[in-house]
Amino acid sequence: ATVASRSAGLGPDDVLTLIYTSGTTGRPKGAIITHDNMLYESEAAVKIGIAAPEHVQYLFLPMAHVFAKVLEACWFRAGHVMSFWEGDMKKIIDNLGEVRPTTMCAVPRIFEKVYAKVVSDVTATPGLAGKIARWGLAQGAAAGRAEQAGQTPRGAGWSLAQKLVWGKLNTKLSARFGGRMQFFISGGAPLSKDIAYFFKYAGFKVCEGYGLTETSAATCVNLPDHVKIGTVGRPIPGTELKIAPDGEVLIRGRGVMKGYWNKPDATKEAIDADGWFHSGDIGEIDAEGFLKITDRKKDIIVTAGGKNVAPQNLENLIKAKSPLISQAVVHGDKRKFLSVLITVDEENLTNWAKGKGVAGGYQALTQSKELGNEISQVIKDLNSRLASYESLKKFKVLDHDFVVGDQLTPSLKVKRKVCNERYQAIFDGFYAGEGAGAD
Repeated sequence: ATVASRSAGLGPDDVLTLIYTSGTTGRPKGAIITHDNMLYESEAAVKIGIAAPEHVQYLFLPMAHVFAKVLEACWFRAGHVMSFWEGDMKKIIDNLGEVRPTTMCAVPRIFEKVYAKVVSDVTATPGLAGKIARWGLAQGAAAGRAEQAGQTPRGAGWSLAQKLVWGKLNTKLSARFGGRMQFFISGGAPLSKDIAYFFKYAGFKVCEGYGLTETSAATCVNLPDHVKIGTVGRPIPGTELKIAPDGEVLIRGRGVMKGYWNKPDATKEAIDADGWFHSGDIGEIDAEGFLKITDRKKDIIVTAGGKNVAPQNLENLIKAKSPLISQAVVHGDKRKFLSVLITVDEENLTNWAKGKGVAGGYQALTQSKELGNEISQVIKDLNSRLASYESLKKFKVLDHDFVVGDQLTPSLKVKRKVCNERYQAIFDGFYAGEGAGAD
């Protein structure tokens, strides 16, 4: 009776929950999410087929995050099977083998870790098998570059690589994922195009989407039958998009929050008189209606020479270049050149060190000359693909990785403001002629 009376007293515009923003560049704000926000999100997800009664989904995202909240709402509406993780990142692969999901939503860091593990294993494979595997991955990387340039990968080498390497990789990863995976959804941060093509060639659909806490998560998403790599898809039904004169993405629809909790001025700044939410993201809409996000408005670096640089794009490129690199923070606002802080994945570093015959524990290895040379070469290779003003002139490998609650948000995004403040002395040193070079 109590539940019934409370339900009867609720309306669509009533507050369902307060979800605080991730706070990558400042203090978190409480977004007021209404019942109708979540009802809309779940209706749209079912309508476009990314939530369906026959799905089996595996959920490991933090339950306080808007992405997970929307997945819960979609679960209630679609009535599919939902399996929750054990709370240990190291058990995700074991869980997948047990649950055998058909769909899984994740943040880019998870796809980066799978990619890095495969590349690390291939790098360590001895003999002819290792040579063939490395050749096949190189063929895939070349195919990805060709597609990004608007070309269609072809040729005997690529055909052979698909049979000898990528087919076997599909079999191996499919078994790891439980054998029934139909598609992934990636959200919460930009996904590297290089990694997206890796999964495509390995036979898996990764549907990148886009949304914010303030838009109740899903605003745009690629669909399994039409994935356009490099974009975050089209708007979900009932959501409008437009690009402001300065390039900012504006969003209007039932998914937009009611406002910020106890922050009327911030609410007016975020949602204009016509109901458009100002996302803070810079993007463009192509001829097919697909949205491409280039960076966060607040994150854009303006060099001393007046050039605009999107740091997230560079950071994704760096992480895709080497399985050793777990995180990267590009710096250089109002500076003469760009620099970068790098953290290293412990498991992949250990495997790399064994293969190279380098002794030492994690901290010692991060500061070793051998690793410094390896990372220097990675950055040199990357710089060869970049404009001169985008190139990374100096770097530093930290002796520790980033952790959730300190340098990372619960959705594994780097807290840029925290890192800029925490490592200010290192950044200042780059521009005083100190630090390691990548030239």
